[in-house]
Amino acid sequence: MFDYKQYFYNIWMKGKHLKKLEEDEQLIYDIMQEHIEYYYHYECANTDDFQYSDDAPNPFFNITLHLILDKLLNDPKYPFFQEAFAKLLKANDKHSAEHLLIDKILSSLDFEGMQDNLSILGLNININELRKYFQEIT
Repeated sequence: MFDYKQYFYNIWMKGKHLKKLEEDEQLIYDIMQEHIEYYYHYECANTDDFQYSDDAPNPFFNITLHLILDKLLNDPKYPFFQEAFAKLLKANDKHSAEHLLIDKILSSLDFEGMQDNLSILGLNININELRKYFQEIT
């Protein structure tokens, strides 16, 4: 079984100690650095077993969602992501705009495997639903 917390911990420690990071690791490290409220979790990820509830966000899930969004924003097959993000940036700071898109992505997750889905990190995202939403806000 993949130990995602150990994976993030290793990236955090490499970056913190100025060791060379691979391209994807650098992206993850940059996202992690933007979330100072989670530094303690990154530092202790190899030892502490935090229990995350609905009212306390899981920092590792949050980082993963930002990573998914980054991949979508940089995929030329889906220009509506870039268009929607640009529009949201006119009224929001970068992080708030990212979370507005992340919330929409989460609400579009299709766990039954509908047609025309995009699979990222094992999650199926219904592209038609997202395209419709992004066209509404652009």
